[in-house]
Amino acid sequence: MGTREIILCIVLGLAVVGTIIWLAVKGKNKRYKARDIAMIGILVAMSVVLARLLGINSPIIKLSFDFIPIVFAALYFGPAYSFLVSALADFVGALIFPSGAFNPIFTIIAGLIGLCYGLWLYKGSPLNKGLRKLFGGLFKNSAKKEMLVSGGCALVAAVFDIVVFTLIITPLVLHWYYGLSFAALYSTRAVKAVILIPLETIVITVLDLQVIPRLGKAFKRKS
Repeated sequence: MGTREIILCIVLGLAVVGTIIWLAVKGKNKRYKARDIAMIGILVAMSVVLARLLGINSPIIKLSFDFIPIVFAALYFGPAYSFLVSALADFVGALIFPSGAFNPIFTIIAGLIGLCYGLWLYKGSPLNKGLRKLFGGLFKNSAKKEMLVSGGCALVAAVFDIVVFTLIITPLVLHWYYGLSFAALYSTRAVKAVILIPLETIVITVLDLQVIPRLGKAFKRKS
């Protein structure tokens, strides 16, 4: 591991530790419950299994349903938690199921993906409030307003994830570190984008409208 990777590991470690400390302080002030910690652990484990055991993994493309636990964390807990779940899942997965030399830049990217999901989807986030206001105005006369608003937010989050991370940042990092050609990278990622954008939009909408409200009611917690 070179100097650059060591620096990235330090940055990643500080980010994760800082997030945990912030959540601990926040949780202490709000009587944070142990079951939430357990749920975060379950989400990390689910993400690892979906990505490493039930997904397609290669140096060029990764295709799996590991976004579901991360999106759940974003909707239910917020951006700090989804960052933590996504980063820890990538780190733990790389340790348990290594597919090459560990590169912390990909764990940082995974954390940023989780963070962005939270910023777009968590109802306490200013970005989500802005989106809901925008789509609420567009669909104010529709009988299916709630579904369309939720679907609109889900679509924005999915498109942002795929365009920014799948089609821009990750290919640049793969090309920079490993010299992979852009032709090879984009030939598979274009197909991935076509599949994942509608799939993520549907899954996020279902989680937002059906799963999170029921879970929040059962645990007496507002998302």
